[in-house]
Amino acid sequence: MVEVEITWGVPEEIIPEVKKKFANEMDNNLRITKANAAFPPYYAFGDPRVSHENIKFEGKEYWVWRVTPGRRP
Repeated sequence: MVEVEITWGVPEEIIPEVKKKFANEMDNNLRITKANAAFPPYYAFGDPRVSHENIKFEGKEYWVWRVTPGRRP
């Protein structure tokens, strides 16, 4: 299972919903931000992770980003 990271202003109660929706994700960790995040994860143009997916929770919209987990050399 991947790790789920939330940013400032995102409620912790959203984590089980995201894990349920992205249960098949095995390659990337997930970062949840508010919609129109001021500091989204940066990826080079053309990287498939550059786009986000929307998720609604308690009437508000949040964005879910795929981020590469850190690896030891």
